[in-house]
Amino acid sequence: MKEFVMEKMAELKKKIIGELENVEHDQSPEDSDSDEEEENITSVEFLPGESTSVVLPPHQRCAAHTLNLVASKDSEAALQDGAFRTASRSLFAKAQAVWNKQSRVVSAAESIQEATGRQMIIPNQTRWNSTYDAVQCLQDLTAEQLTKLADALGLPRFTPETSSS
Repeated sequence: MKEFVMEKMAELKKKIIGELENVEHDQSPEDSDSDEEEENITSVEFLPGESTSVVLPPHQRCAAHTLNLVASKDSEAALQDGAFRTASRSLFAKAQAVWNKQSRVVSAAESIQEATGRQMIIPNQTRWNSTYDAVQCLQDLTAEQLTKLADALGLPRFTPETSSS
């Protein structure tokens, strides 16, 4: 197979050089560089019995994408449980309210900085793990910091029922 590819490449290179030579002959005096290039081209012979078909390797899935699909499907399956679904929706609604306030209101972003000592990570559609990072950022806060955060922004507090799931 490798010999086939090399032969095709050599043929294409000869053809291109020939076309360029014709253009050069029409535009300028003869140049010796093209002769040197032709001398460097070698043809590759096929061995008898060798296959000339091109075979691609088997498809390999991206590991990060596969893990993301597993996590997404598992979380969708977990949402079938009514109690988990209620707690999850409540938690994500509160988290989304925090993320929205930080990204839309400068004074809210300053209040978040004062209450927690840092800015929150905001989920982004183009980064596959950004939701995880954003939730982890909230989860790293103490109960006291979460209470200060909710009070400073005028949002409902994170309760143990919603933050433990």
